[in-house]
Amino acid sequence: MTGALKTDDPKAGELKPATRLERLAPSASSATRFADAERHRRRVSRLKIALPLLAAACVAAIFVSLVVNRREDSHVAGTDVPGIEMHAPVLKGIGENGKPYQVTATEAVQTREGKIELADLAANVELEDGTLVLTAKSGALHPESGETSANGGVKIELGGIYHFETERAQGNMKTGIFTGDAPVKVDGPMGTIEAAGFRIEKSVKKVTFTGGVTSVLNPSAADPARPETPPATPPETTP
Repeated sequence: MTGALKTDDPKAGELKPATRLERLAPSASSATRFADAERHRRRVSRLKIALPLLAAACVAAIFVSLVVNRREDSHVAGTDVPGIEMHAPVLKGIGENGKPYQVTATEAVQTREGKIELADLAANVELEDGTLVLTAKSGALHPESGETSANGGVKIELGGIYHFETERAQGNMKTGIFTGDAPVKVDGPMGTIEAAGFRIEKSVKKVTFTGGVTSVLNPSAADPARPETPPATPPETTP
């Protein structure tokens, strides 16, 4: 008789232990996944070391660049920290007498303190009765106060009459007062004067020389058109 084989064994439909273990055995795809995971782990490990080193290297490179590329303060004169550099500047202002002054230079540096340091400066200042022209190799100007200094080969043309030569001078563009404490030589219609210093006081007509020679000069005294005052005639006497 044909029919299904019956069994009372409850484990008849289960897989044998060997069959279950075969499913857990490594396959080609699982080996690939394990290999990818291992490569990823190694990359992460390397990055954990490389990234901090790279960051440190970048910081070091930036620091080295700042040190190597740092240049000294490009001053024309002095030692203050520069703020603004200017090429061929023209600086203008008005003096206390209401007249203009002008300062030019080939190069200038304005420090953060406000002082302007100048190279090859030339200044024109309108005094009460004429013009003062000052040139020097270097100098400085405080725009707010008008205080000025000049150094090296200082020359002053005063009213087109007097010609000063000295090594340093100080003054004020606004007040029109200029002084010098270095030996000075002055040529003019009155002749040549040498002194240890000088003072120009707002006027072409008044210059005081210091250090053994003191004089107040008046250009009109050298005017050839001015007639000389004849000497007084003594009164006649009767014998």
